[in-house]
Amino acid sequence: MAPSSQTREPPRKPGRFRLGLLDGRNLATSLVLMPLAPLGVWAGVRVARRIDPVWFYRCVYAGMLLTGLKLVWDGFLA
Repeated sequence: MAPSSQTREPPRKPGRFRLGLLDGRNLATSLVLMPLAPLGVWAGVRVARRIDPVWFYRCVYAGMLLTGLKLVWDGFLA
């Protein structure tokens, strides 16, 4: 049986807002930086095409390794 409209809870904020991870300041910054995203994609594609693929993938894997190690480190400190 579906609950009546008198017992329904008010709508909740989406998860990231509820956790305090997003606020007006973050959204304003995102809106300001959004027009630069296509420029970043264009520059990234140009760089990726000019660099030797083996060297490019080594750099990407090194970056992912460092990011993973940082996340593990933060997990041990928490």
